[in-house]
Amino acid sequence: MVPPYSDVAMAPTVRVWDHSDLTPDWRPPACTGWTTPGFRTLVVAVVVHIATLVAIPLVIMNAAMAKFPVNELSMGPKTTAENRLVVRPCPDLVYSVASYDVSKGPVLFTAQVPVDTYWSVSLYNQDTDNFFVINDRQIKSNPYNLLLVKQGMKYENPANAQVVVTPGDRGLLLVRHLLVSDDKMNELIEIQKQASVKMINAQAQASTSSN
Repeated sequence: MVPPYSDVAMAPTVRVWDHSDLTPDWRPPACTGWTTPGFRTLVVAVVVHIATLVAIPLVIMNAAMAKFPVNELSMGPKTTAENRLVVRPCPDLVYSVASYDVSKGPVLFTAQVPVDTYWSVSLYNQDTDNFFVINDRQIKSNPYNLLLVKQGMKYENPANAQVVVTPGDRGLLLVRHLLVSDDKMNELIEIQKQASVKMINAQAQASTSSN
């Protein structure tokens, strides 16, 4: 039996089930909406639910990464209802996206950062987690260089880039440019064209940089 709800001014009522209560004919509280008897059935349902929640981000991210060439920057035009480079985009932003893979070598991102509008680059791992972001106010050099490496990888850093260790081999790199007005679109496109993503030749991986 489930204890009744307490009044607002009262302390919550708590009901705890002991192991001996969880017999094959045990039924969950009616408030859960689960009517099938048996504790094991409930446990299986919870496990399946958690597994689904874990798998969904992987499926979504793999589908997103499959849309873009590996270690190559794809530049998007102005966002419209018919033209969307990313999921749920902001109409005031112009996007560039790359599917990165550091399994065979470091990946270098280079970009000319606009000085009069918002700009940022974000990194997402295969679980959709955003593990790195930097914007135009935080960068220390322009052009900006970002070197992606995996844990324990040996590499050279000829561009003196900011180094980020990725939590996995694959993920997405997303660049956002704020379009202040439509007459700035051509200027923004030229800035987009100056950005690039490329894998550094694996034969150059001679020493581990401390940068």
